[in-house]
Amino acid sequence: MDAAGLDKSFIHAVVLKTAPFFASVGLPAILPDISEDLVKFDVVAHCWGGMASVVSVSVPSIDPLFTVSFVAKCVRIVRTESDDVTSIGDAKRLQSYRQESFFYTNGHVEVLLRQGCCVPRPLIVFEQTLHSHYFVICMTRLSGRAASSMGRDHTRAALTWLARLHAVYWGKQRSAVAVQNGLQEQGGHWYLDARLLELEAMPNDGWQGRLKMAARAIDWRLKNDVLQTIIHGDAKCANMLFDVDSGDDNQGFVCQMMDFQYIGRASASKDLAYALTCACDVPEQEESLLHHYHSELCGALRAHGAPTLPSFSDLSDSLALAYADLGRWMSGCNALPPPASDSPGFDAKTGWGWWGNPLQEKIERLVLDRLDGGIMLESEEAYFHAMRRAFPVSGAS
Repeated sequence: MDAAGLDKSFIHAVVLKTAPFFASVGLPAILPDISEDLVKFDVVAHCWGGMASVVSVSVPSIDPLFTVSFVAKCVRIVRTESDDVTSIGDAKRLQSYRQESFFYTNGHVEVLLRQGCCVPRPLIVFEQTLHSHYFVICMTRLSGRAASSMGRDHTRAALTWLARLHAVYWGKQRSAVAVQNGLQEQGGHWYLDARLLELEAMPNDGWQGRLKMAARAIDWRLKNDVLQTIIHGDAKCANMLFDVDSGDDNQGFVCQMMDFQYIGRASASKDLAYALTCACDVPEQEESLLHHYHSELCGALRAHGAPTLPSFSDLSDSLALAYADLGRWMSGCNALPPPASDSPGFDAKTGWGWWGNPLQEKIERLVLDRLDGGIMLESEEAYFHAMRRAFPVSGAS
């Protein structure tokens, strides 16, 4: 049995529950009385907090030359006698997995596939009780491979994927409808309302103290940004796979995206800040990569009949603020005690705090100096006034 409580009997039950839906995604049928011994599975990842495991499943089809493969995300629901989830952290994690199930069951996959965004196709979402109480999200396997390094071509492909996603849900009205259809009210996992503990832990002096004092104004400005849309919310390289692009435009690679726990409404620049900080290995090419994203976004918006297009200046200002917002969360993480090195999801390379391409210089030069001229202002309210002056909100979309 796997440490998460997953054994062959559990996965066999998952296969039997999922098999009637294979035909809907073009997979062949399997024998109706398939035995446990013919089911193969491999736990390919344990998700943060140890609550979920991603399992690769394979089983012979009725064609002896063909094996059916799919992916199951198995989310363990740990409860107390009062039937409540055991901690606030568990509750947040469970809610993120529930949100991901809404993404797969409420038609968003079909919308994105029509726009050229490659994502897994849903098979079934269901609850399963065997050893423990789980709910399971079953989906098709993506064909791409992880990138050993996110160079120019890989990053351009990722930004193309993000531009298509953002264009589909662009503007306050479309993003609001998507929220009503199951996506999160606030996309991402570091937004301020959910990270007040990290905010409190930030230093009170130096440039991080200035950022702490400006944090609520930055959050307010991003919530009112002209780039409002639905974001992926966790656009890091671990959630990206790549295929070679065989199309006429010969761009090099096609990005495939997975893991939709944090998809929801936010400024598009939050996806860009995270991808360019935590995925891109060529930060010196940021400007050309941004021009690529802007071109892809505007082209997709024209195809959707958008009456106005965001300017490159709007994008640059928004990205600067998103870098500051991301840096606020990382700064707070860095100030908190690190988790134990054997905690599920702990990364010995990054630990708990700052990681990815450096943010400090960008935050100071692009945001804080424009707000306070290098000297901390006297109050949060003063930063709100400075924000309205330095980064005025553009017309509503």
